Amino acid sequence: MQTNEKLITLISRSKDKTLPRDVRRQAAIDLEWEKFRIDKRPVMTFKKSRFYELLSSLSTALCMGWISVAEYFGIKGSRINTFIFPFVLLSMVAALALNTSKSSKYKTEPADDLARYDILKASNIAFLTLFSVGLLIIFIMCLLSGFDENKGFSVS
Repeated sequence: MQTNEKLITLISRSKDKTLPRDVRRQAAIDLEWEKFRIDKRPVMTFKKSRFYELLSSLSTALCMGWISVAEYFGIKGSRINTFIFPFVLLSMVAALALNTSKSSKYKTEPADDLARYDILKASNIAFLTLFSVGLLIIFIMCLLSGFDENKGFSVS
């Protein structure tokens, strides 16, 4: 079977709603591996590609966190912010450029079953952590405001 015919068959099987879910999922996995096999670029491991994505995500979180801290403490126009913010922004841009250049230069091997399970587990843990931290921050802000009904939360 020709490669193009195989790709077209796998694409149609992965999108066919009359097939059971597990058959469509397996067709989508086979499609990922077929595209990986056809791609001529050098291989980057799945772990390494996720590491580059982690760097870009952490640098973006650092930048957004610094913006929030500067806004909260009212130091947006101060010399501290003028000195620190360019470095934070530069680190974010450098990490995003690194991630983009590596992802365009190398092909990434598709995730296997264990990696998919680990990603799902990590996503659940990350959601619960962020949700818990958000609730904790709201509780601390309520404590600091003395549970005053006139002092509400506002987003400006």
